[in-house]
Amino acid sequence: MESTIHYRPNPRYHADGINVYFGSSQDSRLVYDGANNEWTVQSKDVGGTQTDRLKVDANVDVTRAELYNDDPGATGIRLDAWHESASPAASDVLLELRVYGEDAGSTKTQYGGLKFTLTDPTDTTEDGKATLQVMTAGTLRDIDTPAVTANDTFVVLALAQTLTNKTLTTPTISGTGFTNAQHAHAAANSGGQVGAGDLSGATLAAGVTGSSLTSLGTLVSLTMGGAVNAANNAINNVGNANSDWTDGTMAVAGAGAAKTTLLRVDGYTAGGGDWPTLEFRRSRNSTMGSHTAITSDYTLGAIDFYGSDGSAFQIGARIQALGSELWSGSQRGNRLQFHTTDVTTMVEQLRIEQDGGIFMYSLLAAAASTDVNVNGSNELHSVTSSRVYKENERPLEVDSSLLYQLPIKTFDWAANSGSPGMKDFGLIAEDVVGVLPELVNLRKDRTTIANSDGTATVVETGVAKPYSIRNSMLAMLMLDQLQKINARLTAVGG
Repeated sequence: MESTIHYRPNPRYHADGINVYFGSSQDSRLVYDGANNEWTVQSKDVGGTQTDRLKVDANVDVTRAELYNDDPGATGIRLDAWHESASPAASDVLLELRVYGEDAGSTKTQYGGLKFTLTDPTDTTEDGKATLQVMTAGTLRDIDTPAVTANDTFVVLALAQTLTNKTLTTPTISGTGFTNAQHAHAAANSGGQVGAGDLSGATLAAGVTGSSLTSLGTLVSLTMGGAVNAANNAINNVGNANSDWTDGTMAVAGAGAAKTTLLRVDGYTAGGGDWPTLEFRRSRNSTMGSHTAITSDYTLGAIDFYGSDGSAFQIGARIQALGSELWSGSQRGNRLQFHTTDVTTMVEQLRIEQDGGIFMYSLLAAAASTDVNVNGSNELHSVTSSRVYKENERPLEVDSSLLYQLPIKTFDWAANSGSPGMKDFGLIAEDVVGVLPELVNLRKDRTTIANSDGTATVVETGVAKPYSIRNSMLAMLMLDQLQKINARLTAVGG
């Protein structure tokens, strides 16, 4: 091997421009540039020109190292760090780069670093990781790079980040759910709400399964499509084929012990006019947000009750609200209907009209039935003759002969009655009260008072007036007269 060294005769130092050549053809050389305080390692390129390969620049207070490659092809500079070990093991550090500086107290301090670690040395399934180190608030923190799956996809193992005005494209939400999603929560899986106003153009993933969300517990709060499947509490279908709200379907399902399926609305309010509300809203329009007035016989909403017949759920009963006129700002008449199934057919059994009229259909006839009376307050009561409900028994104290003074009249029912225009006959309460007041039910006038929540309450006002006749008691007085007539006939031998 031959080398050529150019030097000055001073033994203490070499002057600027010193070159040390290597190789018989001077293929490589070490160059020192004193003027710029640079050391350079050079070698000849394919054209025979000496080219910088490694340069160390320590001019003034800056130290800089530079690697250079003039290969016009795809091959670049490569650094190999080989940690040779007879017994490689997980957690072996293969290469570590530490970056130091001084703190305010002139103490040497590591402010960053890069570390490559072996995590699994198993042949054919080897794993490794890279760790970025950063000094934060006085602590050197490790930030592990994401794991890489078999299809070269990065998977973040642990990362806490505050997102502000960020767009998430097709995100996957883990089983631990959101933390502090609009509101703070005690646990990461305790839910979180994203208000409807914060969602714009949201698209829900099709085929949502139970693994994509976690159960929120007994009380489930849901503002947009999704699926929650847990052992005993679940929202397992929202929208058409679990994908959207187009068919307006939300199913709450549960299995296991009694009362596991629970849809509950809790309210904690101090005001007397504030309470939990379950609302059914209906517009006669097929476009979201558009309104067309409800018409007569148009259903406002219904609650259906289903039971299993052994192979499928079948409807068994229904509570249904329907409009009874064309709705406007000044009129919103409606009625409430109650249905049950007769064998397999849904049949209306009870109706409450908009004027308060009650209609009952298909009442059963029974030999041992009990009469039902309506008192002056429109309360329904069964009529009983048992001594269990009576006390202070004594002879009749009403003069039954006054019956003969009661005028029976023919009349037509008025427009404000339940049978307008119908011809009828009977007693008039106002006529009876002056003869036998014991037979007359009195009732005060009624008016409605508007409430702060938009509803109205019916209240009684004024003095009680004749309202209805106690026809069963009328029969008792007639019986008393018959008994007295019979006694007189018997006395005269008739």
